[in-house]
Amino acid sequence: MSPVPVTFTLRDFILEEMKRRNLSMRQFAVMVGVVHSTIVRAVDPLDPSPPSFEFLVKLAKATQTDIRTLAAIAAPDAVIDQPIEVLLLAARISRLTSDQRKLIDAAIAGSVFQGADVPRPPESTIYQDGPTPQDGT
Repeated sequence: MSPVPVTFTLRDFILEEMKRRNLSMRQFAVMVGVVHSTIVRAVDPLDPSPPSFEFLVKLAKATQTDIRTLAAIAAPDAVIDQPIEVLLLAARISRLTSDQRKLIDAAIAGSVFQGADVPRPPESTIYQDGPTPQDGT
């Protein structure tokens, strides 16, 4: 089996996490529990050195991301079953509340607002600016 082509790098992951949390490199380093230079090296596109396992563990804990996902991002030549984007999305979904996950599950199944255990919002909420399906337009 050939490796899955990956364009999402550890650098991309770290920069996305910093942006999402609105943190500087120094603040992110403190959050992860590493020195500032570790983050600088990790996001430097000219530094080809692989991250240490210890760093990946700390990064996984700090960002609540499965270590397997980070390992797959850090070692793109490793054989993985799913694209990195799918693993990251799954990790984010797993951190949602039970009700939020039910909505995601329903959307994936193509049955949003059709299930008995998922409350349907009023039509006026769904179609505030456009015609409703009953209008026939």
